[in-house]
Amino acid sequence: PRSIDVNCESNLLVGAGGDPGPFQNSLINGLEIAPDGTLQAAAGYPAESDAMSPIHIAFGPGDRHLFTANHDGSDSVYDVSPGVGATPIPGSPFPAQVPMPLLGPSSMAINARGTLLYVANDVLLQSRMTMSVFGIDSGGSLSPVPSSPITLPEFNLIVSIAAFPPKTCSVTVAIDIK
Repeated sequence: PRSIDVNCESNLLVGAGGDPGPFQNSLINGLEIAPDGTLQAAAGYPAESDAMSPIHIAFGPGDRHLFTANHDGSDSVYDVSPGVGATPIPGSPFPAQVPMPLLGPSSMAINARGTLLYVANDVLLQSRMTMSVFGIDSGGSLSPVPSSPITLPEFNLIVSIAAFPPKTCSVTVAIDIK
């Protein structure tokens, strides 16, 4: 895979992109992570992508949704259910918000509250990159924010982006006081 992420419970690893080239794989792979770190195929995976060649993948906060930035410039959102895998939400994939021809997304990030998705896009033959920003509603649907995408100055290359503060996982602790 070109991109991987692990859910908050650290028991599911997902991956997107890969063999044998960027245009050949439309699968989202999932592996269960055992407490000792061993991996095995997860039920419901691999899941078929709803777009051409997902390149980047990330769980949203709470692990309810899985987001992919796809080679065709679209962005996909999936509901994640144990034993079922990743299922596209209504309206997914969401169309590219960038000029064509698109070389592909170079990176993506989700803010800690899970309300914004940032995608860096490499626009082919223009020596330019754009940054798309999408609002994420409670059901996972994406809508471009005003003035998105923005074009970055010529010859700026974004290899990776991160949102700060990063996604955090809530932990429930039970205390038995006697």
